Amino acid sequence: MGRAKVGKRTVIAAHCARLFVVAAMIVIGLAPGAVRAEACNLPAGLVTLARTLSALPQKQQAVDTLLAERISTQMADLSEFGILTDLQRNSLDGLSGIALELMAEGERLSYAAAPYDPRHLRAMLAEFEHQSTLACNSISEESDADGPGTFRDAVTEGRIDWEEVEKMLEENKVVSGGVVLAIMVVFIGLLFGVDLAIRWIFALVHNRRACRVGAILTFGEAEVHGLILTLGRGGFRFHPRDMEALLVGGADTGVPFRLQVGQCAPFDGRMSMVRDHVVDCRFDAPLTLRLQAEILALSSISPYYVRRSHDGGEESTLHLARQEQDPPLPNAKPKET
Repeated sequence: MGRAKVGKRTVIAAHCARLFVVAAMIVIGLAPGAVRAEACNLPAGLVTLARTLSALPQKQQAVDTLLAERISTQMADLSEFGILTDLQRNSLDGLSGIALELMAEGERLSYAAAPYDPRHLRAMLAEFEHQSTLACNSISEESDADGPGTFRDAVTEGRIDWEEVEKMLEENKVVSGGVVLAIMVVFIGLLFGVDLAIRWIFALVHNRRACRVGAILTFGEAEVHGLILTLGRGGFRFHPRDMEALLVGGADTGVPFRLQVGQCAPFDGRMSMVRDHVVDCRFDAPLTLRLQAEILALSSISPYYVRRSHDGGEESTLHLARQEQDPPLPNAKPKET
């Protein structure tokens, strides 16, 4: 019976992992659109020239000096032979005519005060964009036919062909690497999320609150005044007025203490950790919710939930000690509301 349950859980886990791989493939772009974007490689210089010409004012009929200089600089880096060679190499021969026409117009407008017809220029750029789109779509169709399959190829009658998915991952190393990266990112994110959730649950279960409550910590022959900065049912964080006096008095891990807060009966416990500026302490017996509420009522600030942190959270709680110059007295009464 136990083996059957384990086997069933393994199957469910494997199925979930497979579904995640498919989701990652979709997210990172294993689709015709991604192939289409990579398949069309227009000459960068020609595209830049087209963008510059499209920026010419529609209400003028002559090129100003600044734009003429920019066009002239771009034309200096272009040559008819180079553009035609690039187009042929990338199977974009159909753009040769409009490309040469665009370069001729750029050469003519590379001189200041050169006249131009905004409607003619707009029509030429629209034709360039139209032909570029047609050429790119044609190339993408050929790539889809000859290259690795897409995710749609792995779905037949609403079912996923996992053998086809594995085949696509083997043939496309970029996609398989992206899937691994996506899995790692999600896995790390889940770890952080679980850790954060556990810490907040701990804070809520133990009712751990940030506060500022004046108190006196007595251990051995030492009596140290200070502030309770965080208080839970099982313990608290104490910030002494004089840390050196506390250390000289023999504060250390495991040292028993007695805590006096307001008019409450003293609380006994042991120090669990002595830090640079604060001391973490544990009660011998957990506080009741009523007792904790009585202590928190003495706080000079409104108590709020605070979670545990990996580094102990010393710096995040010390700002509470700096909010007031003089801490409240240990026998201070609750604020009237």
